[in-house]
Amino acid sequence: MIFLNFILKITLICLLIIVTGLVFGEDTRHPNKKSVLLVIDVQNCFIEEGSLAVSGGRSLVPFINHLLLEYRPYFEEVIFTKDYHPRDHVSFASQHFNKSAFQKIKIKYDENEQTLWPDHCIENTQDSEFPSDLNFDANKDVVFKKATNKDIDSYSVFMDNGHISKTNLDEMLKSKQIKKIFMVGIATDYCVKNSAIDAKDLGNLLF
Repeated sequence: MIFLNFILKITLICLLIIVTGLVFGEDTRHPNKKSVLLVIDVQNCFIEEGSLAVSGGRSLVPFINHLLLEYRPYFEEVIFTKDYHPRDHVSFASQHFNKSAFQKIKIKYDENEQTLWPDHCIENTQDSEFPSDLNFDANKDVVFKKATNKDIDSYSVFMDNGHISKTNLDEMLKSKQIKKIFMVGIATDYCVKNSAIDAKDLGNLLF
């Protein structure tokens, strides 16, 4: 736990250093705003005491808040994502007879195995909301919800796991001629990882 928190802190510190150099450009008086900050799934369900808690998740919140406090004006957009499942979502172990959470099964849309999860991040519940101490600005920030289709899972904010349907995020970035994405969030081995892979495949620069 201590080691994981240390890694999370080092990651955020490195991100702050990168943002300082790459977003500002050579002249900090005229920042380059052709970049976005993408905050992945920092929700009650994924932090301690949530329905699918990730160890150390809550410790990310103050670092993200600091990032937003210091650098929000230098991003064209600040985008938050939400894992946002219907109650009968296909990824929930509760929807499959005689199956348990964290078992893997084959689902027709995905050549890989689907991990079955505990019910989590269910739409219109407090569990799916952002932590109350996260500096999300409902008047300025953009929210993209994913995994809203009960029949297919979506780790990436760009498209579902079967690459059948896409969100409007890629279209939005291209319309603003933005290719530089600073990404942070939960969990690095699933939703952050898959969002990063898709972002790169779509021609973006990732930090």
